[in-house]
Parts: sequence; C-alpha cells; structure tokens
Amino acid sequence: MSTGASHDASAGHDGAYTRGASPPCSIAGIDLGGLLYTLLMMGWLVILLLPFMLLTLVIWLRIGLRALASTWLS
Repeated sequence: MSTGASHDASAGHDGAYTRGASPPCSIAGIDLGGLLYTLLMMGWLVILLLPFMLLTLVIWLRIGLRALASTWLS
C-alpha cells in the first residue's frame, strides 16, 4: 500500500519515481522526496516479511483460542 501511495504521490506532483535514490519531490512547497522514498522501501520490506507476519498471526491466534477455550470449558 505504501509503495503505491508513494508512486501515486510522486507521479501526480512532478516527482521522479526511482528506486535508486531519493529525488526531490515538491508537494505544496514542501520537499517530500525523502518521505516518499522511505514509504517505497518500507512497502518492499513488508512484502518480504509478509510470510513471517502471517505465521506469527496464526501461532498467536492458536494460542489465544486455546486459552479462551480452556477458560470457557473450566
């Protein structure tokens, strides 16, 4: 989501879209090139870590549901 948002923001305001550097991108007189570059890179990081996040979610849901079931049954 952040990858698409950074691309849309830079494309809509005459910013250069590149993955190799942080180009200047002026939106309402404020240079947001660094922020947009950070959002772009964090989007790729989320894509890489998504399997680990899903595995953690499944494990904690299982632990929580087991604790909830044992409370209800006792």
